Amino acid sequence: MDIFSILLPAGVVMTFYLYFGSKRLNPIEKGLTPLFQEQCGGKINGIYFTGLIRHAIYEKFLILAYGRTQHIVKFDEVESIELKEGLLSTKLIVHWKSKESKGKLSIQSLYPYDVVKILLKLNVRVVQAK
Repeated sequence: MDIFSILLPAGVVMTFYLYFGSKRLNPIEKGLTPLFQEQCGGKINGIYFTGLIRHAIYEKFLILAYGRTQHIVKFDEVESIELKEGLLSTKLIVHWKSKESKGKLSIQSLYPYDVVKILLKLNVRVVQAK
């Protein structure tokens, strides 16, 4: 048996796990309608994921989900959100710190400027990255 016959099924299973796992709603989201939500790519712990991260913006918090991991980030826990324009894409880099967790997650939204407009209306600090 060659390595390809092992890695291909494992990769397919992992992709399904990450994609469909991120679609699960957190109990805090039940009955709420997000102001914005999308499935997009991003960078977590130095690894790029294409189309496997869900982010949803609600009036008081942000959900960042991938696989079975879900971060509920209240807006008062956001240290900053950077808008970083690149050659081929624009990223939103979310920095947060709470009692439960601290993190940094890069999202490659298809609609970064729409996301920024919503966040600014909610008085969330968005800075232009250098």
